[in-house]
Amino acid sequence: MKKILLLGGNGLIGSSLYSHLKKNNKVIILDLYSNQKNTIKADISEKNNFNQIMNKFLKKNTIDVVINASYPKVKHQQKNPLKIDSQTILKNFQLHFIGYLNVIQYFSNYFKKEKKNGKIINFASIYSEILPRFNIYKKNQILTSMEYGMIKSNIVYITKYYAKYLLGTGITINCVSPGGVFDNQDKFFVKNYSRYTNSKKMMKKNDFNFFLDFLINENSNKITGQNFIIDDGFSLWKDSKTVMITKT
Repeated sequence: MKKILLLGGNGLIGSSLYSHLKKNNKVIILDLYSNQKNTIKADISEKNNFNQIMNKFLKKNTIDVVINASYPKVKHQQKNPLKIDSQTILKNFQLHFIGYLNVIQYFSNYFKKEKKNGKIINFASIYSEILPRFNIYKKNQILTSMEYGMIKSNIVYITKYYAKYLLGTGITINCVSPGGVFDNQDKFFVKNYSRYTNSKKMMKKNDFNFFLDFLINENSNKITGQNFIIDDGFSLWKDSKTVMITKT
C-alpha cells in the first residue's frame, strides 16, 4: 500500500484517480477549496504557506508518491489571443506553473532528506507538445488559452530538468499529458475533436487510472524524466492532413 498525496483530487481527472487509487492505497487529497475530511487545504502557488502546511502534516505522516493533477487558473474574459491581458497571463503562470514548481522542489527535498525512493507525477497536456487546432472550435471562440500550452510545456520541462538533477537519488519524476477529456463540452467541439482520435471519441476521465497504477508501482522505478502522452492518437495527426469539420 502506497501513501499518496493527490493534488487536485476534487477535479475532473483527480476525482477519478482518487476513487480508483484509494482502493489499494492510502490517498490524501490536497486542494484549495474542499472541506472533506481527507483533504488538506493549501495554495501551492504560495510557497511559504504551502511549505508550512506540509511541514506540519509530515510531522505525523509520510508520503511515498505525489501526484499533481491540479489546475489552478484565472478565467479569461477575453478569448481573442490578440487582446488577452498580460496581467491575466502572468497570474495564471503564478497559480499554475509556480505551483507545480513549488511542489517539485518541496517533495524532492523531502524525499532526499528521508532517503526515500519517492515518486512525483505531474499532469501536463497534449498542448505541451502541439499547438491547438483552432478549426475544431467555433469561430472566434478559442477555448484553449495561449498560456495554457506555455505553462504545460514548462511543466514538462521542469519534470525533465529535476529528474536529471536528481539522478542517482532514487527519486523519479515523470509527467502524464492527457488528450482532451470529455466534460459535457459544446457538441460542435466534441464531434470535431473526436475526428482526430483513434476511437473517434474524446478521452474519458478514468482513462488514466490504470496507467497511474503502473507509475506508482516499483515496476516503474527505472523510468524517470519522461512525458507520457495519452491522447488516443490526437497528436499524431499532421495539421496539413485534411479532416472534414462539421459546419454550424
